[in-house]
Amino acid sequence: MDRDITPEAALQEAGATFHHYEPGADQPRAQVDKALSRRLLRPADLADEPARPYVVKGLIAQGDHVMIMGQPGSGKSALAPYLAYAVAQGRQVLGRRVRAGTVLYLAAEDCHGMRGRVRALLRRYNDAPTFYLFPTAFDLTNPEHLAEITQHVNVIRPVMIVLDTVSRAFPGLRENEAEDMGRVVKVVRDLAAICGAAIVTVHHVAKDAGTTPRGHGCLNGDLDVTMLIEGAGREARTVKLGKNRNGPSDTTFAFRIEVEALGTDGDGDPITAPVVTEVDPQSAAPRRTARLNDQDTVMLREVRDMIGEHGEQTQPGSGMPFVRAVSRQALRAHLIARGWFSEGLLQPAPNGGTGLTRAGYRPENRSLTTLKSKGFLSFTREWVWPL
Repeated sequence: MDRDITPEAALQEAGATFHHYEPGADQPRAQVDKALSRRLLRPADLADEPARPYVVKGLIAQGDHVMIMGQPGSGKSALAPYLAYAVAQGRQVLGRRVRAGTVLYLAAEDCHGMRGRVRALLRRYNDAPTFYLFPTAFDLTNPEHLAEITQHVNVIRPVMIVLDTVSRAFPGLRENEAEDMGRVVKVVRDLAAICGAAIVTVHHVAKDAGTTPRGHGCLNGDLDVTMLIEGAGREARTVKLGKNRNGPSDTTFAFRIEVEALGTDGDGDPITAPVVTEVDPQSAAPRRTARLNDQDTVMLREVRDMIGEHGEQTQPGSGMPFVRAVSRQALRAHLIARGWFSEGLLQPAPNGGTGLTRAGYRPENRSLTTLKSKGFLSFTREWVWPL
């Protein structure tokens, strides 16, 4: 621009109407605001503005774009349905309060396998009537598929939409091209904007040790929350926050992937599916090899056997994650029946069975304390659970 021009003149040249307002002018503020398409806000206008409604408190708010990312096999497509299922139930997840609402899960990758995962969640955590799984594979670059999903969003009005995974939902996506990735961002934001839902996308990390999503940086730039999964195999996985616009980003979560039995097939072989259970984040650290004496070894085996046969999903203490645990009372009765306690520590119980003397509680507590210090299990006065 080779001449001086005021902002007012620039707007007028562009065809806009410029409304000038100064305190004390004859034109009332309300009249000016009505004439403008968007009202400018002053600090006093924001004094009593309410916080955005949360979906998962301190982690996910309505309208957010959240990404769960990690290497192949890290458990992305196990954690995502677990998180979504908890929101549909209004059940605390990752140690945080949840505001219950309808959830739409779009499984573009392995939709058949996702059916099994949802069945496993049903068996482990009971029903979630407001959790909806889109039943078949789809292509969001196909206008008909996008229109169908958009219609579902308009009908059920979810508080959360999960898109699993980005690459499979957009076949042929040139991830490193700004135009292609920008189109992804627009589609997911448009879906979320229909009803103000939070949208959770599942994607891979940029490289082997990467901490950002794979592809053009405009995707990472659009994210409000990033959840990076680390770990694989039978060990606990950690979930590290990168961005978190709703709270601190230095929090770490942890979970294990367990196997849930769903029945048998026509040949009589078991049908199973993976299901997530939360654990103490400390258990996700590499475990040191620990030597146990015979009594502690038997205690650990009996705890694991009881968890497998009679464990129940519970929250052992306030603010703690839900875990699969067994009650101390049930474990004690089991240990008595299995001969773990010496005869001198037993006495008749008021109900006609066998109980413990006062001294009998000491070896149980000592063994549990040893196993906890060596990273095998944890316990409270009421519950015992493996790490």
